[in-house]
Amino acid sequence: MINDTKEQIKEIQDQINRINLALEERQLIINDQILDLNHLRQQKIDLDKQIQLLTSQITDLKNHIERYDADIKRLTQDKQLLIDRLNELSQAVATKIDEIEELELLIKDKDKIIDLMNRKIKDKQQKPVFQMPKGDVLDQMLSHYINQANCPVPIRKVGNGFYLFGTKKIYAKILNGKLVIRVGGGFMIIEEFIATYADAEMLKLSKMSDEQLLALASESQEIQTSINP
Repeated sequence: MINDTKEQIKEIQDQINRINLALEERQLIINDQILDLNHLRQQKIDLDKQIQLLTSQITDLKNHIERYDADIKRLTQDKQLLIDRLNELSQAVATKIDEIEELELLIKDKDKIIDLMNRKIKDKQQKPVFQMPKGDVLDQMLSHYINQANCPVPIRKVGNGFYLFGTKKIYAKILNGKLVIRVGGGFMIIEEFIATYADAEMLKLSKMSDEQLLALASESQEIQTSINP
């Protein structure tokens, strides 16, 4: 009986030992799994940090892209403005070239007109370019300024203070002792008037035919002859 009991106790003790051994093995496995879990947690933390860093970098890149897009849009607008300005300048240059060519023709035609006028004056044997009758103060002052300025534009007297300056009808008067020409609603002194309008009138004359120039010169001479003293 006692032996049976001892035997049972031994078996129980063996079972307890086996259970304890199994528990120790299981504890070792659990400890390893805990270590693995902690390692995975640390990896997750590291990955989260990397994801956060990458997310921040992506945000920065998006901001850079938006700024680059804005710069590209602004530069595109600036480019178009420069192209428009270049086209305007090109048109202005072309216009200036046309004006220069027109002025070169004007200079060439001006010499032709002067030669033609000189021949007509020589044929009529009239020395002054512009003469007015003595005693008429307005005519004398106009004659003085025209001859002093060497103005090539032919002048014809109409009457009552009116004259033809080339093809332009003008009104002259003496104001505060100075010879002035009516321009618009006011008056311009004779020197400024000649400087302002002489070239324009010569341009008009340059576009006239030889027959028209001859008729103008002939008409001018006849009027000047009729008013000579």
